[in-house]
Amino acid sequence: MIISTAGNTPGSLGDLVSAATSFDDVETDLLPALADDLDADSAGFYQAIRAGDSVRLGRSLAARGVNPETQHTWQQRFDRLSVTALAPPIAAATAQAFPLDEWLDFPKFLRSPAYETFWGPLGIHHVLIIRLAHRDDESFVFGLRRAAGGRRFCDAEVARVGGLLAPLMSTMSRLRLAEELEALRGGHAVAGPALAGLTCREQEIAGDVAEGLANKHIARRRGVSVHTVENHLRAIFRKTGVDSRTKLALAAGVDCS
Repeated sequence: MIISTAGNTPGSLGDLVSAATSFDDVETDLLPALADDLDADSAGFYQAIRAGDSVRLGRSLAARGVNPETQHTWQQRFDRLSVTALAPPIAAATAQAFPLDEWLDFPKFLRSPAYETFWGPLGIHHVLIIRLAHRDDESFVFGLRRAAGGRRFCDAEVARVGGLLAPLMSTMSRLRLAEELEALRGGHAVAGPALAGLTCREQEIAGDVAEGLANKHIARRRGVSVHTVENHLRAIFRKTGVDSRTKLALAAGVDCS
């Protein structure tokens, strides 16, 4: 079972996801909460950055059941140990949740060097994957894991995670955007151009971008089509001279402060 659309969000866990203010919260609060909610033995999170045919590891976090030596090995051998890193990318601002054993040729995976030398000896066998595409070339992956002797992740658990896809996508994009904005501010890379020349709707959409919302989420909020949002963004970029969503978010933040 592969879920790529949101269902009903588990209440308290959804609130915890939405409350995250930094990637530190992902490690200390969100990962342990996901592991507890799904009765997983361990949990991990990583950022994958694609450049052509290769993928490099960005941020990598682990919670419960993962010792520092294991985490270090994972970070050093990411491209050989990650099952999902080189998978075909999913479109920006989309998300998926699926059990690993349904997504690939699992018997073949169990005979792979990655499993025989790393995952298997660690007792990691059943894995529930959550993929979140921040951009076409950048995604976030959560992995919830159980040992070989444990039960596999069932459809009901995948459906439960499906209810978290929308808040997870929104929160991860928001945290990443905040990180990018902080880097720009620290480097004094962009000044905030005035947005006074924009229409009211264009200013609203600039504000939505500053919140980290993807085009489809902006469209849903504003009651327009994605195509209309794209047209507004082209007009905003032309009027302000800003050449990226990150810089637009910074511009909107400066202008509104």
